[in-house]
Amino acid sequence: MIRLHFYISLRKDREYILKSFPLMLKLFKKKTFSNWLNEYYSDFQSSNYLKFLSFWEENKQKILTELKKSSKTIIKEWRRKEKGFFEKVEEEFGPWKRKKYFCHLSSTYICGGSYEYPTVIIFPFSKHVYPIETIQHELLHLHIVEDMKRLKLKPKNYFKFSEIAVAFASKRIGIKPKFPNEETERYFEKIKRRKIEDWEEFLCFLSQII
Repeated sequence: MIRLHFYISLRKDREYILKSFPLMLKLFKKKTFSNWLNEYYSDFQSSNYLKFLSFWEENKQKILTELKKSSKTIIKEWRRKEKGFFEKVEEEFGPWKRKKYFCHLSSTYICGGSYEYPTVIIFPFSKHVYPIETIQHELLHLHIVEDMKRLKLKPKNYFKFSEIAVAFASKRIGIKPKFPNEETERYFEKIKRRKIEDWEEFLCFLSQII
């Protein structure tokens, strides 16, 4: 049985502040990024990520306690859905390459989630995206990473390709697609009526048009 192994790493959380926050600012713009920071860390009122680093360092033991509490609920809920999810994906899109994947429960990945194969990253405090759905979304990314490597696909726009592929995969297994931006969603709407009779053929087709 395929399993998702959960863990907490404050070392990685610190790295996200320094390396990922500037990328989040660029991708989601200052207003959205600031709203997230202020909503999830109401005692911090700024969008300056270096100031947030100091705030996080000063409060990380309290944050760790809250993180562990929120994570317990998420892990318990995920375990009820885990077997069915992995089996459904395998049935629709082919076997998973690994028997174990990893999930970093992060206190600082405030946009909601991401992935660094074979790990998915989620923000357990998130309200703007549901953590369980984020886990499913990011795991689909991992499966597509495996598909791409096996099929030797090299789309020109990897980001757009992977998000569109995940949107199609989500729809096929009954999960509401999620999009990082309006452009990606518009593109999905443009081609969503395409029938997927063979998953590998679809991925090859998608890699050629993106």
